[in-house]
Amino acid sequence: MQEEQRRLRFGLAGVDYEQRINFNRMREERASRARAELKKHDIAAALLMVPADVRYAASLRSTAHIAVSEFGVLFFSEDPDTIAYQIGPTYLQLKYHCPWIKPENMRCGYRTWAGAAGAEAAREKARNFAKDIKRDLTERHLEKEKIGVDQCSAAIRAALEEEGLNLVDASRALVDARRVKTEDEINCMRMAGAIVDRAWWEFYTALRPGIAANEVAAKTFEALWKYGAENVGMVSIRTGPDTAPIYLGTSPKDRIIQYGDLVYSDIYQVQYAGYNTCYYRTFKVGCKPTEREKDWFKKTRDWLYAALEEVKPGATTADSAKRWPGPEAFQAYGVSTEEEIVGCNVAHGIGLAPYEEPIVSRTASLQYPQVYEKGMTIAFETHFGEPFVGGCRLENVIVVTENGWENLYTMPDEEIIVPKHSMI
Repeated sequence: MQEEQRRLRFGLAGVDYEQRINFNRMREERASRARAELKKHDIAAALLMVPADVRYAASLRSTAHIAVSEFGVLFFSEDPDTIAYQIGPTYLQLKYHCPWIKPENMRCGYRTWAGAAGAEAAREKARNFAKDIKRDLTERHLEKEKIGVDQCSAAIRAALEEEGLNLVDASRALVDARRVKTEDEINCMRMAGAIVDRAWWEFYTALRPGIAANEVAAKTFEALWKYGAENVGMVSIRTGPDTAPIYLGTSPKDRIIQYGDLVYSDIYQVQYAGYNTCYYRTFKVGCKPTEREKDWFKKTRDWLYAALEEVKPGATTADSAKRWPGPEAFQAYGVSTEEEIVGCNVAHGIGLAPYEEPIVSRTASLQYPQVYEKGMTIAFETHFGEPFVGGCRLENVIVVTENGWENLYTMPDEEIIVPKHSMI
């Protein structure tokens, strides 16, 4: 059951006269959940290096240009004093900016340069890092316990094993912790969507015959940064014959949008406080949609809302996946297996990472269903069209509520959007 949309009642700024997103509460609740999951998995401490895990457990934002698995935190299931190993000299700044981590626990890490300095240099840096980890664990009498690792380089893992640490996988515990969102996390998701709503207007205004797709994307990128995005992943725009089948290649392209083209765009991985968007809409440029195009869009939207009809706590992803057609609906694409149409109708959990639990897909959910839980935030996206002629795409992010679901996005999705200024 679709529930009434709860619109944001505040802006991006922090103020003293309203209760807005409570970031202190969000930090504490996320850390508490992460510790609880580590305990459940019998993990005494975890070396977290995946940016989403570091952000969730320690509220530290990873350096954008640094390779994944270069720096991280040592997070404990019982001890609230997280130890952060960060790039020098950035760690000196973080002592000031991140007071929830004790200054003496903000350490300079070892940059392995992702192996680019040579194998020997990477091994030496990794050994130094592992010795520091071992020392910090020994001081807490944890060196014999299970030590979780979510993701690290082969050199770092080998060095930790050389120190005699009992390494186990911590990624499952953090996936479980991040699966259900708190009130403040959900409001961060709403705010990220609201930022994209502002950018959609720039996108809409730019659309007209004769403009190149990458020009439209550029204007939208500018708006996203201007309107408060922490990070902008991509304004992925497909036009004309590139709209069917789904083209997940290089985007945006410099193709010139022509009179009568269908255009759809996914403004995705736009972040507010680290929380991501995934937000498709379909447009028609220069004239009204044809009856055939309206039929494509109707199928696209009907499939999306049919899957959503099944969403409520206790139901499963299989219930939603069963509402989507198999390869027979896409015979014009020349496919015969589910995997060949895996990107057409899909849903994925979304939060600090663009793909979290659960996943709704006929390729996985029918055999391995996952249970919907209150507080999950999930992006549902559907597609239909005719190959190399045109197609439609639609996506909303919803939150699972006590009795059903709520749409976090406000851009209209009832029909193909036609920019009136583009009409000839």
